Amino acid sequence: MEARPTTTLAVVATPSATSDVAPARDDNTPSPAVRNRYEVVSVERAPVPDGGQGTDWCRYVLSCGTSRITGLHRGTLDEVTAFAAACVEEFNLRSAPRKGKAPVVQPRKR
Repeated sequence: MEARPTTTLAVVATPSATSDVAPARDDNTPSPAVRNRYEVVSVERAPVPDGGQGTDWCRYVLSCGTSRITGLHRGTLDEVTAFAAACVEEFNLRSAPRKGKAPVVQPRKR
């Protein structure tokens, strides 16, 4: 039977006032500020779907955390890989935190 590695935690400093206490950090739970990003998992040749024309079809898989998107696209392996990469870029742009100007408020007419 193999011995499991043990983890040792040490207290480095104890703040004196409760307002100085930072929330406990849990490395197993991602911060809400950290967003998963989509990535291309695979692109492979696929059979022609029902009603499809041509013989050059590929299946692509995109992933973001536990979510997966599987799609079919017509084209060569390189063309579908480029298409999937463009999809990933668009999805990541849509889910990125927005930084910009506050909405303009029109003054009330008197």
